[in-house]
Amino acid sequence: MKKYYFIGGIHRSGSTLLSAILNQNPRFHSGPMSPVLPMIEKLETFMANDEFYASAPKPQQAHKVLSSIIHNYHSDIEEEVVFDKHRMWPKYINYIEGYVKEKAKIICPVRDIDEVVVSFLKIIHKNKNTERLNPIDRDVLLNDCPLNDISRSKMILRERGYVDTCISAMKWAVDAGLSDRLLFVEYRDLVMNPEYVFKSIYNFLEEEYYDHDFKKIKNNNEVKDEEYYGLKGLHDVREKLEITSYNPKDYLTEDIINECRKLEFWRNL
Repeated sequence: MKKYYFIGGIHRSGSTLLSAILNQNPRFHSGPMSPVLPMIEKLETFMANDEFYASAPKPQQAHKVLSSIIHNYHSDIEEEVVFDKHRMWPKYINYIEGYVKEKAKIICPVRDIDEVVVSFLKIIHKNKNTERLNPIDRDVLLNDCPLNDISRSKMILRERGYVDTCISAMKWAVDAGLSDRLLFVEYRDLVMNPEYVFKSIYNFLEEEYYDHDFKKIKNNNEVKDEEYYGLKGLHDVREKLEITSYNPKDYLTEDIINECRKLEFWRNL
């Protein structure tokens, strides 16, 4: 049986970078975004609403089926420790502790929200000539808004949007008194002081520390970014850790920056 840990957090906050470094440890496997969580959720919902199951329920067998999903999905992985990544894991700690049957340990990469928004904008700008329309621009057009960075920023920050869903999931765990299951990892700390951050991660996981190479990083997880998202390079990582220098004020209005600041709840814990 494998050991499972989880990665949640906010988009554009270093989860791909985190996985690339974790994968240097020969005991670890940290892949791209996983469908395990939605598979469990959809199957559980199906069983709850299926007339045939309701007429002759077998709760113990149903629980076994749901518990087997994560093991079967990762059955091709040889490493003994698997990190399953999905932004909503903090909201579904009950799945981890009920079906995976382990105390949930979820690493949550976070970042200044205005930097998250600008990171989205920059990758969109780099792909302006891509044939496939990216999801953010598609949503902007579907809502009859002008296709510009202000509309994109508002779409990224909207309720139940790319940022809000991630933050709501983490906040749910904190409000439920389950903050001990989460480890917030600041993007800037990860890049500027990686050894300290990774020692904190290993301490949180209660795993023996591995001496990572922070000067030679490679992402071996292939994701069809251009084909499915219209955003080539969405999950690229640099070989060496470095902060990209830019000022959010060059991209965002003061109102949007102020809105971003209000979302950073983990800074006040």
